[in-house]
Amino acid sequence: MIQIKMVFIAVIQFFVAVLDLAGVVVIGILGALSVNSVGSKPVGTRLSKVLEILNISQLTFQKQVFVLGIISVGFLLMRTFLSIYFTKKILLF
Repeated sequence: MIQIKMVFIAVIQFFVAVLDLAGVVVIGILGALSVNSVGSKPVGTRLSKVLEILNISQLTFQKQVFVLGIISVGFLLMRTFLSIYFTKKILLF
């Protein structure tokens, strides 16, 4: 029984870490977009593909930054709240 709970805890911690990684990746995309826009350079092919996947390539620069910021904050807040919740459950285990 305890081994099953330990595996469950490990899986949960893995998914919480994936949320953290996703938030950092989105912040990296936001940084790349900002550097290209400030330098008045066209957006690279990889970055434009990411913007197309997120369906924000047709938006203005300010709106793209806003959307990417909201996505990254959402990932990081979700990670924080899930981490708090599961840490509390583990400590009361």
